[in-house]
Amino acid sequence: MPLHHLMIGTWTPPGAIFTVQFDDEDLTLKLVKRTEIPHDEPISWMTFDHTKKNIYGAAMKKWSSYAIKSPTEIIHEASHPIGGDPQASNPTTNTRAIFLLAAKLPPYAVYANPFYTHAGHGNIFSVTPSGTLSTNIQNYPYQPTTGIHGMVFDPSETYLYSADLSANKLWTHRKLPSGEVELVGSVDAPHAGDHPRWVAMHPTGNYLYALMEAGNRLYLFEPDADEWWA
Repeated sequence: MPLHHLMIGTWTPPGAIFTVQFDDEDLTLKLVKRTEIPHDEPISWMTFDHTKKNIYGAAMKKWSSYAIKSPTEIIHEASHPIGGDPQASNPTTNTRAIFLLAAKLPPYAVYANPFYTHAGHGNIFSVTPSGTLSTNIQNYPYQPTTGIHGMVFDPSETYLYSADLSANKLWTHRKLPSGEVELVGSVDAPHAGDHPRWVAMHPTGNYLYALMEAGNRLYLFEPDADEWWA
């Protein structure tokens, strides 16, 4: 299939989703649609659901949900405020929706993290049968100084790993049948100035890779051994 479509959000208002088309035979790239979305909900991070029929967005003070009818027909269906600390959704604070992770296995919940101040809780949302963000089912705590910038599941989606850039640690949560999570534990980054930003899981589930923003290092963490490797 020579044509591929990429959806792009923006960091600042006005909100829009740009759809570009890449032709892998002609090696050309062109803009095919600018979809206007709520003005104050620009999407700085977006992810697809497991069917690629829905986009979930980290949209300033909101978590947003869009149905993809086609690459050029993207429809806004829901927006939900950041949960947890009541100050997180207050327009006067600098708290911002920063990251979402959509589960690939039932019940297909969506896991979301705010950043900057008042970001000590992750938000979990259920979805409708068609995939629209539905209900905030849990605001689970990290710690008051937390700022999660990335998460990843192990291949079985038993464990959720979170990179806490602000508190300089990694967190592990166990996913429950409801889609909610319970805390397993946390581990500090190897050095005080590391600040983990992104995490990725090896296909076996035995190793976690953590990229340190300030430490400028890539570490391998072995969850079963609770041990770091440079």
